[in-house]
Parts: sequence; C-alpha cells; structure tokens
Amino acid sequence: CPWGGPYHLDNVRAPAATVHFVIMAFQGPFAGADHPHVENWNSNPPVNAAENLQTNAHGGDAATWDAVSNYGFLDGHAEARSFRKVFTDFNTNSFDPAVAR
Repeated sequence: CPWGGPYHLDNVRAPAATVHFVIMAFQGPFAGADHPHVENWNSNPPVNAAENLQTNAHGGDAATWDAVSNYGFLDGHAEARSFRKVFTDFNTNSFDPAVAR
C-alpha cells in the first residue's frame, strides 16, 4: 500500500470518508486497470487523476476540480462528488485512510 498500510477495516478512523470504489477511466491505459495510482497525482491532481479515473462520469469537464463522479466508501455508501471534494492534496484527501475525514 503506497500510504504505509496495510490497513484493517477496524483500524480505519473514518470509513464513511474513505473512498474504496471508483469509476476507472473509460479510455486510455487505465481503462482496464483495477486501481488508480494516487501517488502520482502530486502535480496538477485533476489532470493526473483524470488519466486514472473517469472524474467526470456524472458531470463537469474531465481534468478539472469540478468534474463529478460516483465514489463508493468503506462504510458502504456511494455519492456523486466533485473531484475537489475527494482530493485536495496528499494531506487532505479521501483516498488515504490515514488522512480521510
């Protein structure tokens, strides 16, 4: 795990804030992938994330902070959220169980 895991579900502090399922990119090299590479989103996160995920599956323009997609969370719920609501930077995001809130 790039975040320093492994994590056991009982040790995740905020399962309702931790993304577990995503919509992978419809086209390109990640269309057949089973997970995104969040660790590569350090520069220009909306653009890099859009290479991995279909960040605009439910609205907005791809590769922007306002792109909207569905995200499934560890507690079992799913929501349509803008990219800015799930990722700001490595210290503020919903993908790393250690920082998700």
